[in-house]
Amino acid sequence: MTDKVLVIGAAHLDIVGDYSSISAGVIDKPGEIIYSVGGTGYNIAANLAQSGVPVRFMTLLRAESLITPVIMARLASYGIDTALVRAEVDIEESGFVGQRENGELISAVTASTMDRFSIPEDELRSAIAAASIVVAECNVSSIFLDRIQKTCLATGKKLILACVSEPKVKRILQVERRPGVPYPFFIISMNEIEAAAIGCKIDPDLSPADRIAACNMLGAENIIITRGDKGFLAFDCTGAGVSFPAPVVEKIVSVTGGGDALLSAVALHFIKYRELDWTEIDKSIHR
Repeated sequence: MTDKVLVIGAAHLDIVGDYSSISAGVIDKPGEIIYSVGGTGYNIAANLAQSGVPVRFMTLLRAESLITPVIMARLASYGIDTALVRAEVDIEESGFVGQRENGELISAVTASTMDRFSIPEDELRSAIAAASIVVAECNVSSIFLDRIQKTCLATGKKLILACVSEPKVKRILQVERRPGVPYPFFIISMNEIEAAAIGCKIDPDLSPADRIAACNMLGAENIIITRGDKGFLAFDCTGAGVSFPAPVVEKIVSVTGGGDALLSAVALHFIKYRELDWTEIDKSIHR
């Protein structure tokens, strides 16, 4: 596969505390602590690379962080192009610290330097022009997100956007809408909590008019809304929509990162076939 995907997003240390509901009522909960490399951008880049897609990753890391060499080694192990990874000294540590009860995320604290990330215009344009498609996420600032979508439009590249949290999903609404360009985003993917935070309806029985209104509000040709164990919705700017149940998976450790995996499967299908056939995409998601 020769299509190269540019992924722009966060990479950091994830620290997750897992405990059972038996311990839910106490402050100091006995359980297990898990360390891993995470971040929505990293997850999507790793998923695509492990599926055989050439990936170039653009992110910002703290030069003196203990986790930065680990992240770089992990990216290299997947064959991901790290020429656009920047490491700077005078920035804060990034990370994700979460608590999961019976494998379900209950709360989390996230620190990300990606909202400070920016690169010169010529470098951004060159990186996007060299890609077949671009995948970005809402950890980047609304200003930089606007620059990304503007450059994608100028170079004729489709932009897929992954949302990351209720506050940051609102950055979509701050992207400038330009005359004659109703849909700066090809796909926007979010969970039902993020959708509710920006007033996007999530009922599987949405009317075609409601689907069109949501796409117009967000500037997206296609919208995906993940609903945990209730599956996911997908609809487009023509009013067409589908709903699928969640994949049946044995021995689930955690559903954390499931939305990133789903969007990766959607992107992979589009890269291969240049169309969004949702019945076939659902098969890819199950695989």
